[in-house]
Amino acid sequence: VEQGATRHFGQRGAWAMTRVIMAILLMQSCIAGLYVVNRMAVHGRSGIAPLHFTWFRYLISVAALHVLLAIQTKRLPWSNLPATRHLPLFALYGCTHVYFGQYCSMVAAQYVPAVVNSLFLNMSPVCVCWFGVLAGVERLTTVRYSAHLKVAGALVAIAGACTYTLASTGGFTAEDKSGYDYLTGVLWLTMSLLGGSVFHVSEKVCLNHGYPVLTVVTWGATFGLALLTCLISPTVDRGTFDLYWDQWLLVVYAALVPSTVSSLAGAWAKKQSSPLLVVTFFPFGTVVTAGIAWMVLGEVPSEAVFVAAPVIVLGLYLLVLGQLREVVDEHSGKLVV
Repeated sequence: VEQGATRHFGQRGAWAMTRVIMAILLMQSCIAGLYVVNRMAVHGRSGIAPLHFTWFRYLISVAALHVLLAIQTKRLPWSNLPATRHLPLFALYGCTHVYFGQYCSMVAAQYVPAVVNSLFLNMSPVCVCWFGVLAGVERLTTVRYSAHLKVAGALVAIAGACTYTLASTGGFTAEDKSGYDYLTGVLWLTMSLLGGSVFHVSEKVCLNHGYPVLTVVTWGATFGLALLTCLISPTVDRGTFDLYWDQWLLVVYAALVPSTVSSLAGAWAKKQSSPLLVVTFFPFGTVVTAGIAWMVLGEVPSEAVFVAAPVIVLGLYLLVLGQLREVVDEHSGKLVV
């Protein structure tokens, strides 16, 4: 949490805290559904190429966001462009979100079950904590007990992720008997984890410059779409758009729900609190993802999930406890949420 920039919930009442948590849970529910949709898309009738699916998602989402922004501001899209000095920051935020946070996760869906995406997402608080320190939006000093709790939480969560990886791969074998390639999937998920963590921190920095939530999300997604367009342009032809109707339904759902509704809810929650508070609720998504994947895809959670999940959650608990113990003003003794 930024020093002096983020108000704590004690000043605004329990209802403000409740609204933030509701927004985070909405975001997590949308993300959980996305992991299942990703697997359905890449393993459907003929399968959609991950890059194409991500591009379609953001093409529709960016169009919807710009329409909403134009309605809100009653100005043309280019009139809402951020200040020139902030464009590199918006480009970093958008590109890390769309390419690393979304595309890499989509590629990983080809190699691992849907719940694995969600389990790795639980490592986000660890990375967000460290990147937040570098960006100045998180405090971590060796003399504070809260810092010790955060470090302990990071180590425990990493141990949980390693436990899952070893249990799933059987010692990093090339391919699992079920047909999943866990080693390749873990590599893609690691890139998604690191890039996604940079996205969460850079989004908060953009919001701290005073831009409205809709402006930040819209232009971040626009820069991400520009990157995807550059990557996909050599492979686009008439056949790229030749999808089945049910595939288009998956694309539209992914564009309007996870890419639009979830992004807006998450950004609003970050503006009211901090990136670390938002991502510490990711374990909730694991439960939802496992349930949806079980019902829709028939992917029964493995023993590795039940072994690793409690360890990761314990690490996150210590991390959050350290966050709650941080003091905004040592003289007032009020705690940050």
